[in-house]
Amino acid sequence: MAANAVSRARAWHKAEITYLNLKQRLNDAPAGEAAALERALAEAQDALMDLPAPSFPAVRRKLEILWELDMEKPDRDGAEKLLIIEDLTDLVEEVEMTLGVGRTFAAIS
Repeated sequence: MAANAVSRARAWHKAEITYLNLKQRLNDAPAGEAAALERALAEAQDALMDLPAPSFPAVRRKLEILWELDMEKPDRDGAEKLLIIEDLTDLVEEVEMTLGVGRTFAAIS
């Protein structure tokens, strides 16, 4: 079972790095490359969302990705989504403190 968890964490980490690298490349890309990078980023996001989250921080990350644009809006919907992310972050920190594991869960996300 532990090997499966490690395998899930590695797959998640690899997919998240791919997603983040593509997102950065898109931010830095000239206009002519943007369309291809947007398609690649959408595929990387789909691949990341299809993976089982190996930790609570990974679940939080999925929500952040899904709600990224919504959380920036100054309306009630955006504020509520931001509060959910903050609640999840607080709960993870409380569990870590209770278990005495520090930032172990976060290291896997």
